[in-house]
Amino acid sequence: MTYRQSLERLSTELGLEQRVTFNGMVEGEEKEQHFYNADICIVPSYKEAFCLVVAEALSRGIPVIVSRSTPWKRPASVVD
Repeated sequence: MTYRQSLERLSTELGLEQRVTFNGMVEGEEKEQHFYNADICIVPSYKEAFCLVVAEALSRGIPVIVSRSTPWKRPASVVD
């Protein structure tokens, strides 16, 4: 079972399958539409050197939650 599959299974077990979407990689206008519709961006990663989606989401004012395996150690905030 892949990491994504385990997260999808957990989402189902917690009854969140109607509220959680696993989009995978998207580009261009499709990505912009996802950001436009997003309430939050979650990055559940085992290992990231730098994850551009974090900067992209924060630049659009979308809150981000990252796992402990990413390089950010403290919460970041966006200033309006």
